[in-house]
Formats: sequence, C-alpha cells, structure tokens
Amino acid sequence: MRGVRETQAFKTFLPHPPHPPHPPPPPTPFPAGSRLLLLHLYGGIGGNKPEFAPMGIFFGHFAFGLATVVQEPLTEELRFEIEYRQVYTHNTDGFIAGTNDWTRFTGDRQFGWLGSRPISEILVKFPPLTEDYDFDGDQFSPLSLLIRELDVMAARYRIGDGTGTTFVSPINSCVQDSSQALYAALQRMLAQIKLNPLIMKWLREHPDDEQTHRFQQFADLVSTLESALTPFGIVRSDWQDSRPRLADLRLKRRCKPFSIAWQAGDRSCPGLPMM
Repeated sequence: MRGVRETQAFKTFLPHPPHPPHPPPPPTPFPAGSRLLLLHLYGGIGGNKPEFAPMGIFFGHFAFGLATVVQEPLTEELRFEIEYRQVYTHNTDGFIAGTNDWTRFTGDRQFGWLGSRPISEILVKFPPLTEDYDFDGDQFSPLSLLIRELDVMAARYRIGDGTGTTFVSPINSCVQDSSQALYAALQRMLAQIKLNPLIMKWLREHPDDEQTHRFQQFADLVSTLESALTPFGIVRSDWQDSRPRLADLRLKRRCKPFSIAWQAGDRSCPGLPMM
C-alpha cells in the first residue's frame, strides 16, 4: 500500500550496574557466646519526691552480674543478655536476692529502675578473668567460680543464714557481701590451680603459651584485688573460711597471700588462736 513504510522496533535492556562486593564486617570484639563481668550501680531518687537521704547521702546499691553475647532471633544481631547476681537484703520493692534479669530489675516499665534512678553499668572484658582455661583437659573458669560464690551469698541472704531475714547494717550490705563473695572466689581460684600438680606441671612446661601468660596476669589481678579488699592486711574471720554466719565482727590478721581457709590448729600465723 502506498504511504506505508516498514518500521523496525528495537528493545534495549540497560542492566543495573554491578554492585560492588560488600566488604566483610569487621571482627567484633564481642562474638556470640562471649561472657563479660558486669558491675552495676544505682543511686537515689531525687526530684520533687526524693528518697530519704540523711545528711544528703543516699547509700545506693551495687551488684555484680554476667553479660552474655547472644544473637537476637528477630534481627539476627548480637546483643548483651544481662543477668544480675543480686546480693539484696529483704525490702519492700519486691526484689529477691539471686539472679535477676535486666528486663525485670532495670528495664521493666512498671517495676524496673530505668528512668527513675541514676544507673551506671560497666562491662569488663579481661581475658585472664573472663575467658576459660583448658590445661590438657583440666578446665578452669574464673568467671564461673565468681558467679558460683555470688549465688551462694545470695542464697544466704534469702534465708538470713537461717534467721529468716537479712537487714542492712554497717557490715552487711550489697557491697560488703558481694566483696566477700569476690574474695572467696579469688582465694579458691588460685588454690584450685596451685594445689593441682598437673596444672602446675603444664604451666612449667609451657612458659610461652598464651594460657600461661593469661594465668600470670590473673595472678597479678588477684594480688591487686586482694590488696584493695584488705587494705590494712586484716581479713574478717567469716571471709577467711566463708562460714555460714552473717554480721561477724571478729577479725584475723592476713598472713599467707592466696592461702585457703585455715584449719583447726594451723599455727602458720603467729598468735593465731585455735579455731
């Protein structure tokens, strides 16, 4: 037919430019499964309805805890799962000595302290303390031993060593008895290793091993913490043997660093009475 021209149609596909490869994520210092020591502090409530604070001082609260790195199932991102090991006296707030989850003790919108109290929390990642040891099958976990001692102290607080209740006093408090649990754990940690000939033999035969260096740092940490917990070289008698008795004022002189509990008739310390 006149006036009709042949036409051609072309289709051109413009592919998207190739995406540059995503760089691998940087290594995280807190991989899944990592455990860290938590230090928790809170202060008094101020404002228009402040808490009772004689002479403007509110004693606050201290607790150790355990933070474990877990993977959030919804976002698949890593987060800290925090559990407090509360050494908590009987109170009117409904908190019980023992394991308290962050979502209950701090983050709960009805019962938690977040938003109503000043709170400070420190996570401690120190491999000599927070990582486990494995000496040819002899496994050793400083952090687990500390948590165990805190659980024992919390159990004592719940029953008041059989009296039924535990009150705050100059020598019974969250700070004093959490420190006692720390002291007992430190003593048992070193004793557990130094009294094990297989572990000591392993350390002597592997002087350049990473675990040996970590253990030396751990021993230095124990020495430093012991000096801080007993600045005058005097240790409370109930700290020495962790006997089930709260509020004991009797003292004994510290004689042997890192020594385990003295037994009856031990005369390694001059002037030490028979127990």
